[in-house]
Amino acid sequence: MATESNGIGEGQWNPLEPFAPYADRNKDEILAVLKDVVPDAGTVLEIGCGKGLHSAYFARAFPALHWLPTDGDDQVLQSARAWGAFAKLPNLGEPLVLDVQSSQWPVARADFIVAVNVIHISAWRTCERLFTGAAQILSSGQQVFIYGPFLERNGRTAASNFAFDRKLKARNPEWGVREMGAVVGAAGAAKFELSRAMDMPNNNKALVFKLTRSADA
Repeated sequence: MATESNGIGEGQWNPLEPFAPYADRNKDEILAVLKDVVPDAGTVLEIGCGKGLHSAYFARAFPALHWLPTDGDDQVLQSARAWGAFAKLPNLGEPLVLDVQSSQWPVARADFIVAVNVIHISAWRTCERLFTGAAQILSSGQQVFIYGPFLERNGRTAASNFAFDRKLKARNPEWGVREMGAVVGAAGAAKFELSRAMDMPNNNKALVFKLTRSADA
């Protein structure tokens, strides 16, 4: 994104200052995958948008899509709101508070769901609820995109992911790099099937899950 003045004012908080270096580094590699899987039009619900850099970047890349950023932490959303003010994009929605574990999400319908680096820094029930909640607001054939590190049973897991898993658990015992098969199982319980699995840089993966039938079908 351009780095011209954001109009917030001298001495006031600039969304570029508490920069999200991880989000900045992976935004283009994620965008390359999203170009192949997002719908041509409709609403994209972003879960766990964090500081909002991805939201603004992807909304600019997909002008025909309404991009709706959400996060469970309203304080974190201050940055996403600032990014929205900075980007001035008509298709970038006002960030919403969305607690994935809630039984009632503040969004009735969506056409695609994106969750980047969410399930390993939250409790396992967040992963389960992400899929059950998604099944309630997506239609059959629509998809969920998940990006992040994973553990694999076939021995392909990088040593860095095991080390990252230990580091996360030391911070919070409920966190951790998720076993890919367990994530696929949680998706299947909510009637999603894994349609694509792509290796990404820095030992991450991009997984795309397709809803095989609506939750109310």
